[in-house]
Amino acid sequence: DYILDNLRLKQAAGTLNPGDLQDLSRYLKPDYNPDKDFLPPDLATAAQKNFERPAQR
Repeated sequence: DYILDNLRLKQAAGTLNPGDLQDLSRYLKPDYNPDKDFLPPDLATAAQKNFERPAQR
């Protein structure tokens, strides 16, 4: 949200220029997958454990 808010602010102020978007494009990757970066690989297993009933004694 920070990046988009900054771009919108520059656009509203009339200071957004092609260089701003070119700078941003250097950091973006077309094959970027945020799930891979931010979610642990065993998330599905951990989530399933939350829905299992505890074993009865």
